[in-house]
Amino acid sequence: MDPSASTTDRSLSSAALTWLLIDRVDSLRWPFMVGLIVLTGATALLCVGSHIALWITGRLLQGAASGVVWTVGTTLLRESVGEEGLGQAFGYIGLGMILGGIAGPLLGGALYEHAGYYAVFGLAFAFLGLDMLFRIILVEAKPALNGSESRGEAPEEQVPAHPTPDEEAKPRSPQVDNTRASQTLPPDSEAVSALLACPRLWVVLWGYMVTAMIMTAFDSVLALFVRERFGWNQSAQGLVFLSLFIPQLLNPVVGMIRDRYTRAGRYMVSGAFAIGCLSLTLLRLVVGDSVGSKVLLCTLLAVIGLSVTFSMTPLFVEISDVVRDMEKKDSGKLNQAAATALSYGLMNSSWSAGALVGPFLAGFIKDAAGWNTMAWVLGLVVGVSAVLILLAMGESWLLPTCRSAALCQNEVIDGVHV
Repeated sequence: MDPSASTTDRSLSSAALTWLLIDRVDSLRWPFMVGLIVLTGATALLCVGSHIALWITGRLLQGAASGVVWTVGTTLLRESVGEEGLGQAFGYIGLGMILGGIAGPLLGGALYEHAGYYAVFGLAFAFLGLDMLFRIILVEAKPALNGSESRGEAPEEQVPAHPTPDEEAKPRSPQVDNTRASQTLPPDSEAVSALLACPRLWVVLWGYMVTAMIMTAFDSVLALFVRERFGWNQSAQGLVFLSLFIPQLLNPVVGMIRDRYTRAGRYMVSGAFAIGCLSLTLLRLVVGDSVGSKVLLCTLLAVIGLSVTFSMTPLFVEISDVVRDMEKKDSGKLNQAAATALSYGLMNSSWSAGALVGPFLAGFIKDAAGWNTMAWVLGLVVGVSAVLILLAMGESWLLPTCRSAALCQNEVIDGVHV
């Protein structure tokens, strides 16, 4: 059993369910803390475990806790930043993911070599403790009106504590009752139904899953390929991944571009996928043990990494736009807090699904049919996705408009269903 697969599987399921917890708490600090505590316990199991059952349990808990931390963290960021600057903020999240992916193995390897087994876990516990400290001193952004609105609750109408006798005797008009009823947000189930029935959401989730698939597909094949083709040692096998990762340091810049040109997201993602399709297909040209082949491989990997950069952040912003636009079209009829939390949970789940499929798909095809076949199959998936994104992402004529009232409830106006 692959431990990374078990981690990804638990992250996939827990992230989609975290919205239930987020929507029922007044502060996001505590779900965040719960996730970090579980993550600390899971890391402790890996540290002291001497049996495979403990290691598998630890990895399962790590995956579940990571899904919770990710979903709560992105929801907190969305509430703190707001609409403006959201792309740049998500770009910094992507930058942190890349830096963590690069620094983790390097620091872990150096500590293991020079200080031993427990020093590696000591560093992990130190980072977890520091993160918990940051959650304790966290100051959550307060909404402009009141706290209940930010958590998806409608503001309560001010009612006098002691009504006058005339007010008590006067019968309340049905119009007042209807007004109060309209201020009550629909239950979470209706928000879920509205969101899941939105085709625009599934286009974004597919694009995000494909991005994760590209990003992780090389985990299972690249090191073996350069060893077989070029005879590279373990150090060189690790360094070749820098060609894929370094371009992704531009994530905040991509986020700034997306913030400035709000309608450019569709073209950024589809263009990135088209370039990624071409680069993946051209990997077939890496033949022989020549300097030219090595340069070509590193160049193509860098272009693929750049295509991931130009797709990941715009897709993340798009998921927020889906919920925002649904709320604008049917103001007051969508539980925005529940929909936002669920959308980020589904986003994390789609990334986890892509991270699960990518290495297995690439490894299986390479073993069964070779490197060249793997390259064009991955390129085909990304190329088809480029066309789908271009036609269907954002406010597209190809897909029906996502409206919460039309999708999650039957309104009755003057006896006519709409």
